[in-house]
Amino acid sequence: MNRKRKRTSRLKRMLYSIGQPGLRLFHFLVISCPLNISTSLSEKLGRVSYYFVSKYRNRAMRNLQRAFGHTKSRKERKRICRDIAKNAFKDIVEVFYSTGPDQSRIVDRISISGEENLKGALSRGRGVIAVSAHLGNFSLLGFGLVCRGYPVHVVIRPVREQAIEKILHEYRKKQGTSFIFTKPPQECVKKMLRALRNNEVICLLVDQAKKHGSVFADFFGRPAATTTTPALLSLRTGAPVVPIFIVREEDDTHHIFIEPAIEIELTDDHDENIFRITAEINRVIQSYVERYPDQWSYWTARRWKYQPEDVKQSAKNQGTSG
Repeated sequence: MNRKRKRTSRLKRMLYSIGQPGLRLFHFLVISCPLNISTSLSEKLGRVSYYFVSKYRNRAMRNLQRAFGHTKSRKERKRICRDIAKNAFKDIVEVFYSTGPDQSRIVDRISISGEENLKGALSRGRGVIAVSAHLGNFSLLGFGLVCRGYPVHVVIRPVREQAIEKILHEYRKKQGTSFIFTKPPQECVKKMLRALRNNEVICLLVDQAKKHGSVFADFFGRPAATTTTPALLSLRTGAPVVPIFIVREEDDTHHIFIEPAIEIELTDDHDENIFRITAEINRVIQSYVERYPDQWSYWTARRWKYQPEDVKQSAKNQGTSG
């Protein structure tokens, strides 16, 4: 077992060492080519990659079946999976291009609607908690808002490999978007609270399965462990929660939709308020995924990984072992 782990560790180190110069080379090639050529080539790569990622393709097919049942045929579900793979490579090219000298080409591709909702939320003076999902080219969401003059901080999880993270940090600085890292957690909370006090926007992707710090809220008819961070921050600071999404149009332009701030009737029960806000966030996200199923890349993820019975069993085991 130890020998196997050592071999795996050496393999990872080798891949990362190859990945660093490879990442820089790929970035250079992308920003050196005309955007339409890079986009066209990336789309072809995405179409080919579809046939080499059977693990994620099969998971996406199962998730689509569970979510839509017989309302979408197998042929439709396969098309959605192909589009996800195709768009994934285009997403990368566009993000790289947004860090290059000709980033205005990407800015010109992004339109926005519902700005009155964001401006109205900011007018309250308590900052804004923007919630979004892995929909469309979500990595351009913060960039698109910053380019419109909004003070946005995107909350992200850092890459484990420090050398790769260092390169990505360079590219993020060139893009001009501000980021708050989830680790260390205490520092992350401090920075989010500071941003809200300064009447700025923090943007969180909240469609990931989360075992701790979550509640089970409905998502496509099944309980989904969903982070309570937006609800907790909102209840603590009074900052409104505003759903914001970006979607890809057929001509490869992008459109940002800013929804009205989430409004729920608060009760005297703190836990109930947290659940209601979180459930409403999931409801809005689901409505967008239903409209753009081929743009939600998390069909390939284990969104329903944790279920109530699993968490109860885990807590029971911990109690027994203690």
